Amino acid sequence: MQLKNFDILNAAVALLSFLIFFIHWMTNKKPSLPNFLFRFFLLANSYYYIVAAFIQSGGILNVPHLFRTGSIAGLVATPLVYIILIKSLKNERWKNSDYLHFIPALLYIIDFIPFFILPAESKIQAIKYLARSGNAATLGFNEGWIFNGTFWVLSKVLQTLAYSVVCFLTLVRIVGKSGDSFKKENSKLIFLLYWLSAYLFLNTIPVALSFANLTGSGGWQITSIIIFSSTLLTCLFLLFNPEVLYGLKGIWIITEEDYAAAAKEGPVSQSEHIGNIKEHDSALEKITNEEEPGISPNNIRKTYLSERQVENMDEALSKYMNETQAYLEQRFSLPQLAKGTGFQLQHVSAFLNQHLGESFNDFTNKFRVNHLISLFEQDKHIIDQFTLESLGKLAGFGSRSTFINAFKKVTGQTPSAYFRP
Repeated sequence: MQLKNFDILNAAVALLSFLIFFIHWMTNKKPSLPNFLFRFFLLANSYYYIVAAFIQSGGILNVPHLFRTGSIAGLVATPLVYIILIKSLKNERWKNSDYLHFIPALLYIIDFIPFFILPAESKIQAIKYLARSGNAATLGFNEGWIFNGTFWVLSKVLQTLAYSVVCFLTLVRIVGKSGDSFKKENSKLIFLLYWLSAYLFLNTIPVALSFANLTGSGGWQITSIIIFSSTLLTCLFLLFNPEVLYGLKGIWIITEEDYAAAAKEGPVSQSEHIGNIKEHDSALEKITNEEEPGISPNNIRKTYLSERQVENMDEALSKYMNETQAYLEQRFSLPQLAKGTGFQLQHVSAFLNQHLGESFNDFTNKFRVNHLISLFEQDKHIIDQFTLESLGKLAGFGSRSTFINAFKKVTGQTPSAYFRP
């Protein structure tokens, strides 16, 4: 295996991508969905280029089972950029329809299964034969049992180009209709998403030139330099702007999902929730227009709560819970919390689910558990004065099982183990 300059560049791209992944993983142990997907993109990107380095250097003969697997990573990484963009800008959850983006990767795997299950020696012979044929860059893509090599080369070019265009158009549409506070607070994230869209376009170059290589022209040398440079710029940008890795600042309100979530929170009927929503319409307009005057309060899906508003809500909710101890009431509900703090119900629901990453019940149970711990620290004998069921009801829990499960979720121990070490 002899490495050449351009092979080293491909390997460097892989290592740089893995470096970003490692930093991302170390600095964010509980990533949001966009950040979690971004990690997969970095890994797929890293894997794609390390396999490319092996192929270009001839080292693939030492690891023949990696041959043809790099394209799987490429077919996965491309749609991931679009999904990351959508999940970042809209705070959307994962949907079953998102899996459709990976159909090309699945088709590729199915097409190359007969080749993947071949023994190492058979793959080595196939690689040597294709190399002697002069197809050193793409090596043909003719091992599939359904499609030919030309189909897969063109598919990779068209898929990457299409997602690049869609990403640009989506960014222009979403960012263009957003308010000034959204653009200002998320300027670096928006820049990164635009750059990733451009990065996709740059990735059409190696595949396109590989297709040209089938007719005898080269191209991987220039391509390696372009991709290495763009990946290096991405690394430098993220290293000097690590806060971008945490994703969107603030919260987008998604009405339909929040209504559905609110209807399930607390022991009250859905009609009561809707009544509270109507009751807070004036508050919604006030909060919405405070920083986003161009957004209609009738279209909550486009409502953006700025980072400052989210911080204010965090402080207000904690203050209300600590001062009123409303959580001690067993029938304490999400509408009561919204009404007591003066925030719109769906804003509070979005804050809990999208910012804190927990349900209303989990949020409330933390205060209940901490209340009991505080009582125990003040009087160690309180555990002797109440049964577990009575102790739970004292803190607002409706049942013994709910109390035990919530206590264990907060502290990692059951009440009995915690109070009687």
